[in-house]
Amino acid sequence: MPTSAAERKRKSREHMAALKAREKAEKLRLRKKKSREHAKKSSEKAENQTLKRKERDETNRIKRQQPTISEEQFLSQAMKEQVIKNFELAMKLIKHKHCTSCKMVSLTMEMSNIPNICKECHSKKCTEDYWLDNNMLPVWYDENNQVHYERPKCLKNLYDAEKMLIQ
Repeated sequence: MPTSAAERKRKSREHMAALKAREKAEKLRLRKKKSREHAKKSSEKAENQTLKRKERDETNRIKRQQPTISEEQFLSQAMKEQVIKNFELAMKLIKHKHCTSCKMVSLTMEMSNIPNICKECHSKKCTEDYWLDNNMLPVWYDENNQVHYERPKCLKNLYDAEKMLIQ
């Protein structure tokens, strides 16, 4: 038997009310969940601060207990000279690494098995042309259309404010 228009309206209103009630319950559930998460984060933050404070206090307590050592007692002259020599030797062994593709220079750059190419350029299969074509390197061209990576002579004696304007 077909239902009347009034009956359909009533069912529609009941359905809408049920949907709104579900929506309201879901919002309430989400608010409670956020509130619990916030309370948990606040508790963790307070706990971390307490731990840091305890560590700092313990470090200060240990420092106060340590006897002070004069420089003469700490290292003899021969030991000082050896430490300095070791440091100088270590500094001589440090070499800058230079990638010919992206022009990056670093002490800690990891190089690929291809000479003078960093691992990042090797993994992306980048060439110097890739960096130039995508305007990713600060370069300028002379009248012969040759690429230059160094600063032009006319820009070397700029004031800081002028340099910032160019950037």
